[in-house]
Amino acid sequence: MSLQYDRLPQNTPSDVPLPIQGAGEEQFVLVTPPNPTAEEFKQTILNRRVEFNISRYVHEGWQFTKYNLCHFVGITLIYVAVAIGLWVLLLLALNGRLDTEMFTDGRRWEDGKNDGYSMSWDWNTRTVLISLGFNIAAYLLFYFPSMASLFKAVFNAMRANTKIRFADFFSCFTCPYFFRLMGLGILLALMREIGFWMLVVPGVYISLATLFSVPMHGEQQAFIGIWDSIIFSAKIFNRYWCSILGLLLCLGCLQILGALCFGVGLFVTIPVAFNSLCYCYHHLVGVNGVAVMVPLTHLEGTPAPSTPVIVSPIVGAASDLPAPSAPSASLV
Repeated sequence: MSLQYDRLPQNTPSDVPLPIQGAGEEQFVLVTPPNPTAEEFKQTILNRRVEFNISRYVHEGWQFTKYNLCHFVGITLIYVAVAIGLWVLLLLALNGRLDTEMFTDGRRWEDGKNDGYSMSWDWNTRTVLISLGFNIAAYLLFYFPSMASLFKAVFNAMRANTKIRFADFFSCFTCPYFFRLMGLGILLALMREIGFWMLVVPGVYISLATLFSVPMHGEQQAFIGIWDSIIFSAKIFNRYWCSILGLLLCLGCLQILGALCFGVGLFVTIPVAFNSLCYCYHHLVGVNGVAVMVPLTHLEGTPAPSTPVIVSPIVGAASDLPAPSAPSASLV
C-alpha cells in the first residue's frame, strides 16, 4: 500500500478527501514527515509507487488557484509587462529596422498593386547574434528563475497552509541559489536544444523527462545536484510516462478552453495547469514539510495516536483530525 499524500484543506475536517483503501475500516493519522536524507530521498525515487490520479491533481490545482486567484492574476500581469519590456529592449537593440516587403511577383509597390505586406527583420550576422544572445539572457536571467519561483511560492503556501506570499514569486532571484539555478538552466537549455536539433522526438522526450527537475532541485538543494535532479526527474517520468502524458493532454485542452474565452480564461487555466503539476509532483515525490494522511500500518515503531482518523470505505471522509505529529520512523 502506497503512502497517500493529501493537502490539509482550509475548509472543515469533514471535507478531507481520502481514497478508499482495503476492506473494512482503516485508521489514518495526519503527520508531517521530516525532510528526507539523501539516502531516503533516493530510495523514495527508486522504490515508491502510487496510483496516478489525473482528476485529483486537476481538482487540487483548481482549489488552490481559486484560493489564490488574485495573486496569480497579479503575477501574470507583471510577467506580461516584463515580457513586453524585454521585447521593446530587443527592438531597440536591433535599432528597430524593419523591412516592408510586397507580395506582388517579388516586386515592391509596383503598378499601384497592394496585395499584402510582411514585416521582417533585415537579418544579418549582427542581428542574429544580438537576437540569440538576448533570448538566452532573457531565458536564464528572467524566465527560468521565474518558473522556479512559481514552484517555490506554491510549495511554501502548501507548507504553511496559507495563501501565497507575493514576495515568494521572486524568491529564486536572490543569491546564492540564483547562481546554482543558472547551472541547471544552462544544462537543460543545452540538452533540449541539442535534442530538437537532432530530431523532434528526442527533444520532446528531454523536455518531458526533465519536467520535475526544477522543483526537485529547489526542494532538495541541500544534497541533490544539478545532474541528479535531471536523472531523478527522468526516473519519475519513465515510471508514469503514459499517465503524465494524459495529464499534460488534459491540461492542454484546458488551455484551449481558456483561449476560447477571449483569452481572458487563460488567467485562470494557466495557473490551474501549473498548480495541478505541483500537486502531481507532491503525490509522486512529496513536498518537504507538508502534512500528509498516512495509514497507521505505515507507522511501525511509533506510538499510536490517541485520536486516530477513522475512514469508512463507503463514505471515504475523515470523522476527526488529530493534531499533526512527526513520526520517528521514516515515511519514505
